[in-house]
Amino acid sequence: MADDDMVYMLLGIENQREVHYAMPVKTMLYDAMEYVSQIQEAARAHSKAKNYGSGAEFLSGFHKDDRLLPVITLVIYWGDGEWMGPRCLHDMMNIKNKTALRFISNYEINLIIPNELNDEEIEKFSSDLGKALMYIKNMRNPSEIKKMITDDRYRSLESETGILLSEVMNFEYHLPKREEVTDMCYAFEVLVKEAAEEAAIKASWEAAILTTIETCREFDMAEADIERKIMGKFEISEEEAREYMLGKSA
Repeated sequence: MADDDMVYMLLGIENQREVHYAMPVKTMLYDAMEYVSQIQEAARAHSKAKNYGSGAEFLSGFHKDDRLLPVITLVIYWGDGEWMGPRCLHDMMNIKNKTALRFISNYEINLIIPNELNDEEIEKFSSDLGKALMYIKNMRNPSEIKKMITDDRYRSLESETGILLSEVMNFEYHLPKREEVTDMCYAFEVLVKEAAEEAAIKASWEAAILTTIETCREFDMAEADIERKIMGKFEISEEEAREYMLGKSA
């Protein structure tokens, strides 16, 4: 690659688990603040070197030959649904007049949504980011996840990526001490075990509620009183209590 083709830039990452309905303004502010910071740094450098330049350069603090480092903010949406928020500044406005819109600067967000990417596009990310995106894309597809955790390309992840996935995919995974790499096969074994334990606790809880209802009925307690009793004792809603009264799991 020729030197002229090299592009140096500052890359920011904004992680979103939920849709943010003001994201174009939010990322625009982040980028603007970084550009302001670069201009201020240039002004400090010129002042320290006593290189004040022309009158116009002195007033702006930024000299004619100074250049900004490009800033790009990537918004990664980790949710498993569709991004329903705006993708540019114009989306946040209620203006249909095309002539007016020509004079209103737009600001598009660089949005990455795993569900909207095909496998080939995701695999272009050579870092762990690509692996994380692939896991998120397939998080509702157990058969694909099973393939991934036994595939050498996806099984091992940097510890930070593993922790990120545990947060996004909603499972508890604590990296063993002094470990720098997450074994996703083991991580999902932990997930399955936790799910089984939660199911067992729920089954035990439901059994206790149903037993309470049955016992109260043996003592001819009024149905309304039984309902109030299980609502208070087990801290459940009226709707859940009625489901249990009918012999169903809430």
